[in-house]
Parts: sequence; structure tokens; C-alpha cells
Amino acid sequence: MTEVLDAKEPIKLNLANQAPRFANLSIDSLVIMILHVFISGVFYQFQNGNLIDTILLISILLVYYTLREFFMGKTIDKLFTKTKVVTDKGLRPDFAQCVQRSLSRLMLIEVFSYIPEYPIGWHDKWAKTRVVKV
Repeated sequence: MTEVLDAKEPIKLNLANQAPRFANLSIDSLVIMILHVFISGVFYQFQNGNLIDTILLISILLVYYTLREFFMGKTIDKLFTKTKVVTDKGLRPDFAQCVQRSLSRLMLIEVFSYIPEYPIGWHDKWAKTRVVKV
């Protein structure tokens, strides 16, 4: 992998296009909702609109994305779409980059960040990561 770091020319990454990125968002959202309902049902009575419920949902989102992307390079959805997360140099992202990606997703308007620079959203741009086809 050192040859990638020492490369003089830009590295050509096989970026995932719109279809797998949309599928990734849809499947991850479903997984996070299922985890949220299960965990909230186990630990307390589920109440919509409750501050604890919101904190729990954000915590699940941060832990799910950060740990899966750090340890495996992909969340559950990326197994189906045959994509993975890499740095903008094509390497495995470090923990800080995975945390940045996860925190960036909390912005409600982040989904619109794809409009000017598709297929690179803010969570990719700010963390210097990309989603590529495997």
C-alpha cells in the first residue's frame, strides 16, 4: 500500500454512482430504525418525541456508522451494493475519518450536498473519504 501513498499522480477511484448510494441510504435507514425500535423497547417504554428517544437514535446512528465503517469498511447496506468506504487516496479510513462521516450525517440538509458534486456528499468531502465499487 505504500506505493499508493507515494504516488505522484492522482489515484483513480471507481466511485459508486447514484443507484447504490441511494440503496445504501435506504437500507441503512431501515437498519437504524429497526435497531432503534428494538433497543428502545428493551430499555424503556417507546415514546415518540421524547428527548431520551432522540438521544438514543443519534447514539445508534453514530455507533452503527462509525464502528461498521472503521472495522469493516462498510455498513450492512454496502454488502448488498458491493461498495465500501475508502479514503480519497484509496486506503482504509482511520477512526477519526469514520467519526467525521458519522457526525456529518446528522445535518438534516446533508442529503442535498450531492447536488453540486455528485457522487461526493459532505460526509465524504469533509472526512476525505469516498464510497467505491468493490
